[in-house]
Order: sequence, then C-alpha cells, then structure tokens
Amino acid sequence: MSNVSIHRLDVIKVADHYADFWEGTLDATSTLNETANAPSLGLVWTRTKADGLGADGPTKLGEMNPQSITVGDYFSSDYAWVNQTELDAASSSGERFYAMSGVLTVETAVSEPSSAI
Repeated sequence: MSNVSIHRLDVIKVADHYADFWEGTLDATSTLNETANAPSLGLVWTRTKADGLGADGPTKLGEMNPQSITVGDYFSSDYAWVNQTELDAASSSGERFYAMSGVLTVETAVSEPSSAI
C-alpha cells in the first residue's frame, strides 16, 4: 500500500505515495466531499500533526479534549491541509473528518484489435 499513489474521488492525484502524503505539499487539494462535490466549509477535524503523527485533541469519536482539537483546511495543499490550527472543541462541533480507503484496483477491458480485410 505504501507505494501506490493517492487520488481524490475525481481521480486527480493528491500524492505519489503514502510517505509523499506527509511531506508538506500535496499535488492537489482535497477539496471534494464523499459525493465528489466541493464542500462549502474548509475545516476538517484531523487530530494529526503535519508529519502524520497524532496531536492533542479528540482521542476517539465522541471523546474530546476539553481544551482544543486539531483541524486542517482541505482547501490547502501545504501542511495546513492536515494541521492548520487548534480550535476550542466547544466551538467546533460541526467540522468534518477526512477518510481514506484501502487500495482500490480498477480493472479495464482491453478490446481485441480488429483485423483489416
């Protein structure tokens, strides 16, 4: 899994491989939601530092650090995509989450070449 590229739902490549995902600059922003539309708000809960390691904030879904949570900006392609700032947990209850699937394999049909008569 670590050597495959990471793509958005519209097949735009975001990173060359998993390590590239955390190197500070994405190839494209993550500006699509689960229905492949651009979201109206740019903040997303991450609990992640720019290097991909966990940060202070939510420990599990539903359990919040009472002081702050880490949020990213999915309109950014630099480190801020995952770690823009920390917000007060009480004022950030409507933020979204990032999600990444496992490796998807797409099979394509190859047609037989036609023979010229």
